[in-house]
Amino acid sequence: MTFLYPFNQKNGTPYPNQESFEGILKGEDIGQFGFNPSNLSWHGGIHFTHNNAAWLKDEQPLQAIADGVVVACRLSDKYQQSIFDTHTLNYSHDFCLLQHKVTDPNQAGVSFTFYVLYMHLAPLCEPHRIASTLPRYQLLKSRNSRFEASMEGKKTTLSKGSVIEETANESVIQDGYQFKQFLVIRSEQLHLVGKVVWLATHKEGKLKDIRSSLFFDDEYTQEEQSIPCLGLNRDSQTLFEPNIRGKKQLLKRNSKLQALSLKSVRDGDYLLRAYSILNNSYRSNEQDLDAGDTIWIATGKYESLIDIFKDYAQLYQVPHWLMTEVVGKTKVDDLSGRGDPTNIKGILKAGQQTFSLPIGTLIKYDKTQDCSLQEVNGKMRMMARCRIASTPPVKNRSGQVASVVWLCVEDEFIEPIQTRNMALNQIHCFGSNSSLAIKAGDAIGYLGQFDVASIREDAPVTTRYQVHFELLSNEQPPQFFIDMFLGKQDEENNTSYQIIEDYSKCDGFLNTDEPSEFFKQLNEVCNEEQYEIKGADIVKNLTAWDSCKYVIAKHESEWALPSSEKIFLDKLVEKLNNPKFTELIEHEKERIDNLIWIPKVSKLGIHNDVWNWWPIHKIVLSENNVFTLDMFENIYPDVATVKMKQLNDMVEELNRHYEFYKLDTLNRKYHFFAQIMQETGPDLRMEEVFVYSASALIALFSNFRKNKKLAFKHGYHRKVGIKSDGSRMTQDDYKAIANIAYGGRMNNINPNDGWKYRGRGLKQLTGTNNYTDFNQWHNDNKSQWPEDAQVSFIDTPDLLLEMKYAVRSAAYFWVKNKLYNIADRGLSKEVSFAITAVVNKNTDSYSNRFNNLNILINKKVFDEN
Repeated sequence: MTFLYPFNQKNGTPYPNQESFEGILKGEDIGQFGFNPSNLSWHGGIHFTHNNAAWLKDEQPLQAIADGVVVACRLSDKYQQSIFDTHTLNYSHDFCLLQHKVTDPNQAGVSFTFYVLYMHLAPLCEPHRIASTLPRYQLLKSRNSRFEASMEGKKTTLSKGSVIEETANESVIQDGYQFKQFLVIRSEQLHLVGKVVWLATHKEGKLKDIRSSLFFDDEYTQEEQSIPCLGLNRDSQTLFEPNIRGKKQLLKRNSKLQALSLKSVRDGDYLLRAYSILNNSYRSNEQDLDAGDTIWIATGKYESLIDIFKDYAQLYQVPHWLMTEVVGKTKVDDLSGRGDPTNIKGILKAGQQTFSLPIGTLIKYDKTQDCSLQEVNGKMRMMARCRIASTPPVKNRSGQVASVVWLCVEDEFIEPIQTRNMALNQIHCFGSNSSLAIKAGDAIGYLGQFDVASIREDAPVTTRYQVHFELLSNEQPPQFFIDMFLGKQDEENNTSYQIIEDYSKCDGFLNTDEPSEFFKQLNEVCNEEQYEIKGADIVKNLTAWDSCKYVIAKHESEWALPSSEKIFLDKLVEKLNNPKFTELIEHEKERIDNLIWIPKVSKLGIHNDVWNWWPIHKIVLSENNVFTLDMFENIYPDVATVKMKQLNDMVEELNRHYEFYKLDTLNRKYHFFAQIMQETGPDLRMEEVFVYSASALIALFSNFRKNKKLAFKHGYHRKVGIKSDGSRMTQDDYKAIANIAYGGRMNNINPNDGWKYRGRGLKQLTGTNNYTDFNQWHNDNKSQWPEDAQVSFIDTPDLLLEMKYAVRSAAYFWVKNKLYNIADRGLSKEVSFAITAVVNKNTDSYSNRFNNLNILINKKVFDEN
């Protein structure tokens, strides 16, 4: 199982390592793991707050740390309120509880189940995200809006951070832009809130004039006088009136026309022009077109609209796990519709493909009943049992109509159109066999408000925004999980995890006069040489933010018992004998009873006493020869910002396996990445591009030299992307080029193998034989990546577009061909050329690759500090 951190950096990219993530924990002095000095009590989780991660209030969500299922939650449409000293305090009792199951990679049939709690999530109410019928968006930058769908209309500025909701009105194309209407929900421009405005969401594509292929110059003889006219090159559909969806008439080839001076009219993606029929002697008897009729013909086509909305707005909606009943449509062509999955050794394997769904197919499913994580070609995917609601019906080759199929419903494949959220203001318990599946990285929610009461006269109420994050289990975490999540014991520093059980059954409050055995044990973790243990010393020793980092403890959960069973509260009241403090404790009792949840999800079987441990997983890195994000920002400065996630993933993959990849010396690193730079280019391209000119295809590929007509059919002519017939290269051309160029080579025997096994990854792995060889190498070394043991690059070659697999494919070539041995000879031109000769013997880039090497050396990219 792969673990993520519970949230990303402010810019949306993952934290590169544990140290950088834990650095933000130091920004909050309340709510650390193990011991909370603010109320002298045991604390099984950790707080993320507006003090250490303010972007979690609204900009970036907390996320699932691993694949799992939602087993319980509490959702509200308002904050809870309590009264203290005439003050009204808001607080959130909303939570989400995920269940995760981890299998022992070294022992079949052994697993460990644990839970992750996100408590005090922001409820679904203003000023947070709410469950809205129509999509909401948040502006990433200030933007001009208008009260009319026109660039000429009066404009007003909507500030960055404004929240807008799409209306049901149709979009309008005007002045070269597509405008869409939105309702302003939230904005610094208060006078706009509640108003309807228009925003330019798309820029109009260029108009392609198709008259040269539609007409030829001709003459029409009338009363012995020749009149210049236009002749039709092909049969063409015509209309009597533009923008009227009446019956179209077919005008036959060679008909003679004369252009009229009427203004052209846009009709959808087409531009219509008016013509008068001079001669229509070629018509059939069924046609209603006569000489003298005025007709409208499409003489131009607009290219696809350019989306500019995505550059300044992002979806502003509740997390997907809250959406239960979903109506959506497919976003891609040929999406696989599958049969029922099968359970093989506890893993759901997706069923066989039975249908291919076209783009735009309407589907319906219920997440609480029809969803599960299933393995598809070695990768876990979010699948749903969907009812097909499209017209016309979807059929397979046998003529069967698709009614219910399993589909991958992840964002890249399905666009939600209408959703219904689970009922609010109650606790939901879905049980251990919940089908409300969730993937690592899925959004969970945002920081909720949590006002804190105090008996201080100068600050009776403090407003905070926080989420309590906690990992818990019924059973003691086994060693394989400790090694996997927390890291193996550091023998050099003798750092080991201390197992502590509260046999004394203390109530979780540290009585400084008489510390319980549990707190004495905790204290020993921090100060083994202290002989006489005093309560004040325990507080001092456990106050540090990471004092209990190496503790795995079993203790009564703060979410289990009502206030009436927390005896220490009454003892405190009796001890202090202060009316104000008594009022405060009564206030806290009311909150405790409203916050506990374990008794209300009894069918999960979670005990009152649970195990807790440090909730931040550890990525183990060697101190020497490791890779850092700075290195790759230096190698790829042009894309360091836009491809930050890919660079982070590269760092993580290399640091996990750099010794196995034989990238453990400076020479090896420099030579390896000199080659990679040539393969990926400065934009970190991981997929082969087939935008070739016809002449280049003939020069580069023997199959095109044998059939030059195909080169001119699919390659561009003089202008990049534009073929000799004036049409633009399409995806069909790219596929054809790949299949022709690589057909019959590299064991590509099937018609589509050239495209299917095109160049991908950091090394541009190409051809069936190389994919097969890499797949075998990956399987042979599955002990390096047990979580990916079932991955198949033969069935799913696009996996190589994911960075960790892209790195592995390059490392495979490096290790298989023992290029590291050549690299060990030094950093000379001769060594660089020798490596290039193995990588691509007939390339013309020998000098370029050596130049890459010198660039890296001069920048001292990999030199140790």
